[in-house]
Amino acid sequence: MRDTTRRTIAAAGLLAAAIVMGGCSVSFDAAAATPTVTATPTVTVTAGQTLPGSDLARRIGDAMRSAGTGRATITASGSSSDVVMRFSGDGVEQHLTMPVESSEMDLLLVGGTLYVSGMPDQATHWIKLDPTSTDSMSRFFATALRTGFTDPDTLAKALKGTTATIVDATAERTSYTVTVDPRSLINGAAFGVDVTDTPCVATFVLDAQDRPITVSMTVAHQDVAVTYTDWGGQVDIEAPPASEVGTFERPKVE
Repeated sequence: MRDTTRRTIAAAGLLAAAIVMGGCSVSFDAAAATPTVTATPTVTVTAGQTLPGSDLARRIGDAMRSAGTGRATITASGSSSDVVMRFSGDGVEQHLTMPVESSEMDLLLVGGTLYVSGMPDQATHWIKLDPTSTDSMSRFFATALRTGFTDPDTLAKALKGTTATIVDATAERTSYTVTVDPRSLINGAAFGVDVTDTPCVATFVLDAQDRPITVSMTVAHQDVAVTYTDWGGQVDIEAPPASEVGTFERPKVE
């Protein structure tokens, strides 16, 4: 399924028609990069405590916005995609680079506009899309950017009505488990993963400032792991030059 999905994304001539796509366990990668923190936890917690998932989502979202910027690597079924994030009162701007076949595709959400590069048979390097449009291509790419791993608003919706349980707590990091519908966290099709509607127990590992360190789960026997770095670091998320931007052109059928 993953290879089929990748080929579907890469084949721009079929995108307009074919891109309409619409048990789980958890593992924590202890070897993942951990930010050095000296601040005390924003909330005093102990293992076994529970809290509304909406509260956890709010704390994560507030921490992301407070950091202002960050980076994440989403690894799904053996392929890794890199995301650069910049948060503001209007939401989150992102630059996502994902592997497609032997090449890669870039998705850029900035200034309320969605740009996509790596589409074959196009007159310009970037094509311009409306992230609020209802057409299948725009919805597909916008959803790929707005995962619950990088977008606080998506995370809030995913964790609404759930209960989070603290499974481990230290001065430097705290682990929470939450049972969710995995489709609410990630559009698996964009990342080559078969995401089912079977509820999943997702683990969020946060630093002392409530910023995510890792999120990881296994969906339908496929591993999904997210590692975060460089909270508050310098990022470059800018709209491409107008001369390099055009609209999607359907390849001619010969």
